[in-house]
Amino acid sequence: MLILLSQSAKKRSSYIMRYEFQIKLPGDVDPSLLVRLGAESLGHTTSQDIYLAGDKTWRIRVEREQYMLSQKSHDMGTHARVKEVSEHVIPQDRANAIIKQKGIRLIVNKVRSVYRLHHTIITLDDVEHLGAFVELRSSSEDELFQ
Repeated sequence: MLILLSQSAKKRSSYIMRYEFQIKLPGDVDPSLLVRLGAESLGHTTSQDIYLAGDKTWRIRVEREQYMLSQKSHDMGTHARVKEVSEHVIPQDRANAIIKQKGIRLIVNKVRSVYRLHHTIITLDDVEHLGAFVELRSSSEDELFQ
């Protein structure tokens, strides 16, 4: 993934700015098919995404007892979703204060299985109340279609 580090990113290792190239589709894929195609399993996780009220670009993801504050720009892609993303790990008390200050717009719970096939990360999500989704991410929009 393309990672762009700002001056503040160099000072605080938990702050990351990058571009996100992705395609998300509703549906399910048999993980054994990915493995037969040569994909490597990167593991499974559960996460809770807390989308903050007022601005659609802010989210706090709780995963493995870690709180990640994210801001995503609006989509700039031609064929895929392309967004600038800034993220940093914050302590739980800071996450709670932000949630209290801004309020909650939406909470999304999901179980994720993550695979790598060549230069593409494939995420199989089971999203509570919404169903199954497949997400493809890569370091460039062109790589998504190779």
